[in-house]
Amino acid sequence: MVREDRSTWKANYFVKLIELFEEYPKCFLVGVDNVGSKQMQEIRQAMRVLISDLNLEGERS
Repeated sequence: MVREDRSTWKANYFVKLIELFEEYPKCFLVGVDNVGSKQMQEIRQAMRVLISDLNLEGERS
């Protein structure tokens, strides 16, 4: 599988984000501090089951 360059990935990310905002009138944002990587992994896995293809994650570490 070939990775996209950063500018293409970013453009596709924002297209998906805009499509989700147009389709769904509400969103749920979560900010976390002092959470271990194992706990974040468990949270993401649990959320994937609940909202399979609607999950759009960003990470800033």
